[in-house]
Amino acid sequence: MRLKKHFSHGVAAAVLGMAALGLTAATALGLTPFYAQVGGTANSFQSGTLILSKTIGAGTPCLSSPNSAAGITTNINSACTGSDIGTGTTNSVSSSQSATVTLTNQGSIASTAGLALAASSCTVAAAPYGSSALNPLSSGSDTAGFCSKIDVTIYNGTNCIYPVHTGTCPTISNTYNLTTLAAAGSLALASTLASGASVVLTFTTQLDTTATNADQGLVASIPLTYTLSQ
Repeated sequence: MRLKKHFSHGVAAAVLGMAALGLTAATALGLTPFYAQVGGTANSFQSGTLILSKTIGAGTPCLSSPNSAAGITTNINSACTGSDIGTGTTNSVSSSQSATVTLTNQGSIASTAGLALAASSCTVAAAPYGSSALNPLSSGSDTAGFCSKIDVTIYNGTNCIYPVHTGTCPTISNTYNLTTLAAAGSLALASTLASGASVVLTFTTQLDTTATNADQGLVASIPLTYTLSQ
């Protein structure tokens, strides 16, 4: 009799345990008699864009990244065409030329770290007057010093960027040339640049009065890189 009683108590306990387990599972599945629920699918996080364009004069803008879906990878375009410092090919001593470059934030967010310019090393190559029937190959020998004979200033419409000077640029001189520009490091063009805002630079260059016959028929090239950062 005692064994039968204990057995009955065990069965009852098991049944109660299974019932409690079933109730817990039902609660976890939301199958209780009373419940409330809210939700939504419009939960999103969107990143902004910083896209830089460069336009020389009234030319075609060159973008930092292609204007296409999934086109942004490095956001670096080192293949923009045209000369930022002008395209004169018959410059004589003290003859200056100017060119304008417009840089625009084409992205959706502001650049809070600003816009900067850095110049790489200036290089020189022969550029003879090929149209001469008698002497189409003549060029000077000063390939090592020609970059330092090309004076330069850069003005942003308010202040002189190179040389760094408040207001308009000082009179162009041999103190500041393509060689010193390449060694100047990063130049701040703007501390911030809002979406859609632009900076317009005017580059002025001239062949210095210290140039000699050895500087004839040469071309100097200096890569210029503009960086927009957040």
